[in-house]
Amino acid sequence: MKNFPILILLFYCLFIQGQTRMEKQIDSLLDKSFTEFSEVQLIPSLRTANEALKKSDTYNYSKGKTLSNIYIAKVLAETGGYNEALGYLKKAEREPYFTSVIDTQVEVYRLRGRTYGLLNMNKLAIQEFNKQLKFSQKIKDPYRKDMSVYWAHENLSEVFTQLRQYDSTWVHLQQQEDILKKLKEEQVFFDLSGTYAKKGQMYTIQKEYVKAQEYLDKSLFLLEKYNVPYLYFALRKYGDLEAARGNQELAISYYRKALQNAKELDATDAVQQLYSVLGDYFMKNNLDPREANSYLYQYQKLTDSLDVANKQVVEQALSQILDQKEHENNMKSRKYVYLIVLAVLVLLIVALFWYRWHIKNKKLIYKNKKTLTEMSQATVVLERKIEENKFNDLITLAKCNNPEFLTLFSELYPDFIQKLKVIDPKVRSSELTFCAMAYLNFSAKDIATYTYVTLGAVEMRRSRLRKKYSIPSDIDFNNWMRRDY
Repeated sequence: MKNFPILILLFYCLFIQGQTRMEKQIDSLLDKSFTEFSEVQLIPSLRTANEALKKSDTYNYSKGKTLSNIYIAKVLAETGGYNEALGYLKKAEREPYFTSVIDTQVEVYRLRGRTYGLLNMNKLAIQEFNKQLKFSQKIKDPYRKDMSVYWAHENLSEVFTQLRQYDSTWVHLQQQEDILKKLKEEQVFFDLSGTYAKKGQMYTIQKEYVKAQEYLDKSLFLLEKYNVPYLYFALRKYGDLEAARGNQELAISYYRKALQNAKELDATDAVQQLYSVLGDYFMKNNLDPREANSYLYQYQKLTDSLDVANKQVVEQALSQILDQKEHENNMKSRKYVYLIVLAVLVLLIVALFWYRWHIKNKKLIYKNKKTLTEMSQATVVLERKIEENKFNDLITLAKCNNPEFLTLFSELYPDFIQKLKVIDPKVRSSELTFCAMAYLNFSAKDIATYTYVTLGAVEMRRSRLRKKYSIPSDIDFNNWMRRDY
């Protein structure tokens, strides 16, 4: 009994040491995932981030959970899993670490804004980029603060350019230039070159060709001054300028130089875009049809190749996500077990000390047994309430068309999702969501209301799914979804 406090202290020290070692392992995994993403190894990056998230969940490491969710969201945004990406960003925001680190908050707002932009939800994208701009001002390190503010303005200028709100584009472009000019040129020359090229692009759109030439020359000068090989963006803008001036041969020359540079640098996306630019330019200006068709053929060939590669990446990404969902479900089950075991252990320890000090007091022992029974019953009641609340939350998410609906549905009805994937391994997230609503016995009118589409669109999708899954017309669609496969 006298040594008991010392034993407790020893166990606590050992626990702290073990926790510290595990946190270092998780931090190492996060660094690895970040490096893999930087090297465009998307699936390895996702796999490593998932491993870090599992360990972080096990040890309740808030930093690990925050950054793992962010890194997973980054990969999903790159591979087209936009709704899933938004869900992981939401999980990151719930962690205490998120609210304590400004850089993390800025990154979440940037990623969410970019994801909304890819979904053509430009108003929401602008809101998130404005949050990125606001919180960037709170970064203490001067250089990181300036660059974070610069990136926020860059994101906003891109969105406003897509919306053709050029007055707003000019405001943010000028902010970009002003920020970069305050910094050392050798630190920001590439960003400054890009800003000059975009201003040249804007002057071309406004038919101010002299100023466009001036800024494109500035952009190219910086790239050549610092021996940067990435010239294709500036060369393409030169091509756009000469095309606007009506100088066909010069425009084609710049486009070809840009294409050659992109090929040398293995910049696949840029090569794809330039094939399209050259093909369209030849067709539009009635130039050599054979060469035009050659460019367009190369564009389509590369597009098909990228589509196949992207499809494989998406499938692997979804596989990783399902693995993570299964892990999360297992973790929740384990937590209930751990809580019960912990409660039992605490009661046993209390009973042991109580027995040693009050061995003759049988009434008190009986009282402890009764308390244990009551706690077990309370735990069962609590679990039932939790399940009921989750179901109510699921209905609410469906009615709000919230992207987290499918995540919660997968948690509550994993067998349905797994069985549907056995029937159709390539089923899309949008189809899963539709089938999930049917499983919950929502009417076509309800689905149309909750997903903001017409009743006709819902009936059309239901008809396509009937055909896809060979559902007879005399069987109710919702009943088929709820049947045993």
